[in-house]
Amino acid sequence: MKIRYCFILFLLTGLTQQSLYSQCCGAGSPVAGDADQKGMRKKSWKIFGFYKHSFSDTYYKGSEKIKLPDAAGVIKTSNYNYVELNAIYGITNRLSVHGNTGYYTNKSVNYGNNIIGVQSGSGLSDASLILKYTVYNKPSKKFDITPALGMKFPVGVFDQQKNGILLPISVQPSSGSYKYIGNLIIFKGIMKGKIGLLSFNSVEVATNIYSEYFKNFKYGNLYLNALYITYFFKGKYAAIFQIRNECRAKETESGVKNDYSGGDVLIFSPAFNYKFFTSFNATATFEMPVYRNYNGVQMGNKFCFSLRISKDFGMCK
Repeated sequence: MKIRYCFILFLLTGLTQQSLYSQCCGAGSPVAGDADQKGMRKKSWKIFGFYKHSFSDTYYKGSEKIKLPDAAGVIKTSNYNYVELNAIYGITNRLSVHGNTGYYTNKSVNYGNNIIGVQSGSGLSDASLILKYTVYNKPSKKFDITPALGMKFPVGVFDQQKNGILLPISVQPSSGSYKYIGNLIIFKGIMKGKIGLLSFNSVEVATNIYSEYFKNFKYGNLYLNALYITYFFKGKYAAIFQIRNECRAKETESGVKNDYSGGDVLIFSPAFNYKFFTSFNATATFEMPVYRNYNGVQMGNKFCFSLRISKDFGMCK
């Protein structure tokens, strides 16, 4: 009887992951969503801690909200709580290195029934290492261009199990996949530096998952474009408005595309920054999707909230 119960549970969770993939619990580390993307001057560095909470409870077919019938394999709600530690160091006035690693205190889906209930993973996520090089810098014009290259490494737990049951990919704390990263950051200050415009463009290319149970599985590549508008008030305050588009390609398994994965999301994200103790900054951010167009039927993220505390050991460019 126990063997039969475990088999049914595994089958239901496997089917749910394949057909109703939850966009809100994406693979590996979530998008940080802040405007601090520039490099650092030589021998200066910055550290910051980052916390993010996400919640989802709504399904979409394309861009239309839908209500799914109650069934054992249908997720009711999904959420995660994630913390991250980052460090940026200026090797030269143009070249800097950015490293981070994250941890999920929980990454959970709630099926709302007694057969499966809540499934939750926790542990180390992915780590990344990125090199940034400012190819063009004109301080007098407050204008610079900085491309970046890097990789994400699946340092955390994958193939995680709870009570002898393999967790679905959507709640594994690590993505289990190496990813290549390419970024382009363009910054322009206007109105005598009172307003900063920053364009952040990124592509993330995933490799096949290295896994005992999820073999020949590949996440869809992620394409991200964001525009940040920062207004610096007199004193210690700044307001940041971000509009971000995330486009994820369909995931594949053994070369076959999953038609219930990937899509486009447009996110509006206001933030408020406060500088204290000279070299510390606190930034609170709220993220809300304003448009989405998913492939097939998927659960979409409802909102995210994040908080970041940073300390400068030297001045940014």
